[in-house]
Amino acid sequence: MATSVGAEPRPHPRLQQLGPNQALDLGRYECPNGEDRDTSNCATITDYSGLVYHPARHQLLLFGGGHAATYRDDVEVLDLASLEWRSAYAPTPCEERRLDNVDVEAGRWISSNHPIARHSYDLLAIAGEAAELFLFAKVQGRGRGCHRLPEGQPYVIAEGRVAAYDPDRRRWRYTQVPSLGYPFAAEADPVSGRVLLVDRRSLRSFDPASGRMTTHLEFSHPDMHWARSLVYFPPLDRFYYMVQGGRAKGRQVLEGVYEITLNRTDWSESRIRRLALESPGETAHAWAYDPVHELIGGGVRQGHFFAFDPRRGEWHVAEIETDSGVPVGTVSDYALAFDPVSGVYLWRSDRRSGRRTWAYRWGNTLTD
Repeated sequence: MATSVGAEPRPHPRLQQLGPNQALDLGRYECPNGEDRDTSNCATITDYSGLVYHPARHQLLLFGGGHAATYRDDVEVLDLASLEWRSAYAPTPCEERRLDNVDVEAGRWISSNHPIARHSYDLLAIAGEAAELFLFAKVQGRGRGCHRLPEGQPYVIAEGRVAAYDPDRRRWRYTQVPSLGYPFAAEADPVSGRVLLVDRRSLRSFDPASGRMTTHLEFSHPDMHWARSLVYFPPLDRFYYMVQGGRAKGRQVLEGVYEITLNRTDWSESRIRRLALESPGETAHAWAYDPVHELIGGGVRQGHFFAFDPRRGEWHVAEIETDSGVPVGTVSDYALAFDPVSGVYLWRSDRRSGRRTWAYRWGNTLTD
């Protein structure tokens, strides 16, 4: 049964049974729109893309695909009352994915008003009085499968503007703010009501009420590069920008953590600094705040879970325990979030790990 909006969400019985450091295999992902995941590329919607927790709906919302992946433009929903994935609406039909149906300025398909599929990275956020899903990522290249545009047409057909999705009305709208590229990461700021956006050159904020983007700081941190996530840590009222080594270096090592302290009276006086930490080693690059244990957790890679304690400046890693006969593997890019009702992390695994959905409860089984 789906979650009733407005009703007090309850922990799912299957998730409640998870003990410390235990993971539950919620099954192999199957595409919700009648596509066969083995003969189409519908499951690549998580490639270089993320998902976020919607507190009012007790759901995970996902948007992604795009360049070298599927051209599906539906919002996927994991209802945490049923633990089942579904599509919020039907994707734009393949026959309508043509250049004369593109709104280049907005980055949308005219006939459906859906955003053109794109890698969403860590550029999704729930914000504003209407608790809309904001998509800050710009369009990259063409997708694949039946959604692929004919050869000879432009590789990048649009870049687009920041878009907002209303889960109640299941409709998208478009702001006047240009979309941003992948060096950025986004996170809602519950204190100001804005969305913080950070890359290696600037700190910005987006106001959902006015639809305006403001640049507060400009700087140069060349090592704030590929594969980054931004997480808010309420106990210290600070943000943490997690930086991983880029593919050009052939590494998947978490190379740095930047701490961001906002001055919301004078945003230009906000501060960003790199923490002097030992690297936890090879991690994936999806992270979320765990309010139960007051940690930033994730980075799931080859069956290991990583947790960062900002107050102590310490890393912990645990080898995940599971009764499943299937290895946990590695999270798919940014597709991880935390469910505060059941007190667990949830993620979709990558292609090599079988594209499965997992739930996990952090525990006290730690290894250095």
